[in-house]
Amino acid sequence: MVLIFKNSEHIRQYLMNRFKSLITFLLLMCFVVSCEKEPSLSNAKEIKEFVIEASLNNDVLKKDIEGVIERNGITLYIPKEIDITSLIASFNYSGKEIIVGSQQQASAVTINNFSEDLIYTVIAEDGSQFNYHIKVEAVEDMGLLFKSFSFNEESNSILDKDYQIEINENELTGKIKSNNKILIPTFETEAITVSVNGEIQESGKTEVDFTNPVVYTLTSEYGSQKEYIVNLTWTTGLPHFYIVT
Repeated sequence: MVLIFKNSEHIRQYLMNRFKSLITFLLLMCFVVSCEKEPSLSNAKEIKEFVIEASLNNDVLKKDIEGVIERNGITLYIPKEIDITSLIASFNYSGKEIIVGSQQQASAVTINNFSEDLIYTVIAEDGSQFNYHIKVEAVEDMGLLFKSFSFNEESNSILDKDYQIEINENELTGKIKSNNKILIPTFETEAITVSVNGEIQESGKTEVDFTNPVVYTLTSEYGSQKEYIVNLTWTTGLPHFYIVT
C-alpha cells in the first residue's frame, strides 16, 4: 500500500496516530501480563514415614524401629534397655523442610536425643506449618527373657525326673538331686543368641558344669543383652548313716 501525504501536517498526524496505537498496544500487553496469576505455592506438610534404622544406629540397635504415625503424633516402641539419647531418624515427607526447635533436620543424618520432648515441624512451600510430637514407649524386649529353664530326664539320663528351674528377675534357682553336676539344660527364649562365657548354647544339647553359679547372656534381635545367674543347690540322693556312741 502506497501512502500519499498532501503536506507535512498530514505526515505528523499519521506518525502521531501510529505512535498512539503502539503505546496502546504496549499498555494492553502489560495489563495482560500483570493479570496472569503467579503459580500458587504448595501447602503440603506431612511426614509419611519415620524410622530409626539399625544401619544408622548400629552402636545401640540391630533391628529397625518403625514409628507409628497417627494425626499429629509419632510413637516409637523401643525396648527399655536401648540408649535413646543419641539416635538418627530417617523420614519421608512432603513439604519444604523439617525443623526440631530451630535446627533443620536431614533424614538419615541429624542426631537427636529422644529422651527429650521432641517436636518435628514440617514447613510447607507456602510457609504454613504442622507439628508432629514424638512419643517413645519403653517396652519389654521379649528377646531378653527366659520363658522357661529346666533339666529334663530325656537329655540327662542321670536324673530321676524333670526339674523346672524358678526364674526370678535375673536369677534362676532350683534344687536338683544328682551326683553329676555337668548337665544339659532345656530352655525357651526369643533371644537370637544364648551364651555362656562367649560360647553359644543350644537348648537340649549343650553341656554345662553347674558346680558353681553360671552366667547366661541373652542377646535380642535389637542387640540388647541381659545376664542371668543360674544358681543350683544339690542333693546326692545317697543314704545318710549316723553313728551313735
